[in-house]
Amino acid sequence: MTSTVAATFQRSPDVDLVPFGDGAWIYDAVTGVVHRVGQMAARLLAGDQPVALAEFSADLADLSVAAEIERGLEVLRQVGLIDRTERVPPPVPASGSNLDDPQSPIGAAHRFLDRSVAFRCPDLDLLTTVEHHLGVDPAGSGGHPADVVFDIRPKVDGRVVLRASETWDFPDRAGFLRQLPGVLNDFVARSHTAVVLHAGSVITPDGRVVAVTGHSGSGKSTLVAALVQRGCTYLSDEFTGVGLSSGLTLAHPKPLELNQLSCDLLEISPQSPPNVRPAELNPRAIVARQPSPPVSLVIAPTFEARAPLTATRMSAEEAARLLLDQTVNLSRTRRDGLAAVCEMARTVPAIAVVHGDAGQLADALLARELGTSTTG
Repeated sequence: MTSTVAATFQRSPDVDLVPFGDGAWIYDAVTGVVHRVGQMAARLLAGDQPVALAEFSADLADLSVAAEIERGLEVLRQVGLIDRTERVPPPVPASGSNLDDPQSPIGAAHRFLDRSVAFRCPDLDLLTTVEHHLGVDPAGSGGHPADVVFDIRPKVDGRVVLRASETWDFPDRAGFLRQLPGVLNDFVARSHTAVVLHAGSVITPDGRVVAVTGHSGSGKSTLVAALVQRGCTYLSDEFTGVGLSSGLTLAHPKPLELNQLSCDLLEISPQSPPNVRPAELNPRAIVARQPSPPVSLVIAPTFEARAPLTATRMSAEEAARLLLDQTVNLSRTRRDGLAAVCEMARTVPAIAVVHGDAGQLADALLARELGTSTTG
């Protein structure tokens, strides 16, 4: 057979590959797309140096395999995974304010994932409100300064300006407090040292670290809140970190965000809705701020009104697809992040749950009564 493809090809720069099952998962940092490829494509993309087609001479001797290789190379070229020269500049890590203000009071260090943030504000009353809103770390910063400082600047017209790596301008104090958790979400989503999953998480009384993941509106925060009401330690309701070097679970203990329907279901009346402090769910709530053991269970809930509780054990393939879809910072963690998520999918049980009552699901989870069928 006469080959119509180039004699050599090369995996494109900024394309990361992790073997998985009989193929591989690939992250393309230029496009931000995650690809699942089969065995042949994984072989073709295995190295990052130029590859001579002659290396596949044994395969090319079989006309059907040769045709498959040629088709595969053409597809890989079309989607940019081979022979593309474009590169993407590395993202800049999140930082704090660059204001020089040694006079204004500075609050306690609040730990989010593996970094700590302190707030500085000339208005001590506003700073105290922020500390109460977020919950002060009882251990403080252990006598050490925070990693970054965010500057809060109230204005005479009532606006509040927050300066970190960017500047945010809020119309009033209520709007500032309402949007502050979103600013912190943006900060942790830029981590370079941890995989950041769009997932809430808790530690159950028997020591399991449970990650609750899924698309917005799937009921993650409501389930996390129900678990905190039942005595679980709170880690996060939005983003959960997995340390790249340690594999430990890293908390993002901002206030939970719950809509009115969720508050009604949980029978709570928060002081500053939609933000809910863990103590408003459970006066004895424990908030984890230090690294916790690795995730031991992944729950992917789907809320359907009046639906019976059903649970299905996901295959490793399904779990990888879910977790990669819910990873927000692969552009910053690259291959290490891709590998960490794939390892979690291989080793941590993942259960898809359909339910009509977050409290019932929380009770079943804590009682280890999530009987499952298995897919895949």
